[in-house]
Amino acid sequence: HAQLDAWRDSGGIRPASVWFGGLFNPVGFLISVRQGVARAIRVQEDRPIALDEMALHAEVTDMFDPADIGKDATARLVSGVYLHGLVLEGAAWSKI
Repeated sequence: HAQLDAWRDSGGIRPASVWFGGLFNPVGFLISVRQGVARAIRVQEDRPIALDEMALHAEVTDMFDPADIGKDATARLVSGVYLHGLVLEGAAWSKI
């Protein structure tokens, strides 16, 4: 519950990276992220966008320590979210 407590105590500001496995409703979280991006598009581009028109996009980064995410200005996201704690089953990941 530490992730949720820290999130609550921060005044509702989303953390730099979210431990996806620690969420009670991860699908609901992804929907809320899509809603936030849709709202940002509506404000920035002055056009409404439906959630049905949006797609999820994922990229694997070379950041391995969640504590380092958000410290570098180039790594901050304008919209979207970083997730950590995902598990890759039946394969291996090389840091090279």
